[in-house]
Amino acid sequence: MHLRTLLVALALLVSSAAMSQSVPDWASSSQSTSEASEDNFGPGPPPPPPPPPNVPLDGGLGLLALAGAGYAAKKLRAQKND
Repeated sequence: MHLRTLLVALALLVSSAAMSQSVPDWASSSQSTSEASEDNFGPGPPPPPPPPPNVPLDGGLGLLALAGAGYAAKKLRAQKND
């Protein structure tokens, strides 16, 4: 019973770590507003720097979760046998 719960929690953790975050289309910067400001009012402020790249957490975190699940299963089996 405990092992099944542990495996379900592990699957949820790995699946949530594998999702990547992306910026929706409505949140991205548009070129039309900056072009309009240059035509009417001259050059505007410089554009903001690009956002930093996403941190890939899915590979190492998944392996760490698998190692923890294996260790927990080993401990549960040892406790059941005692």
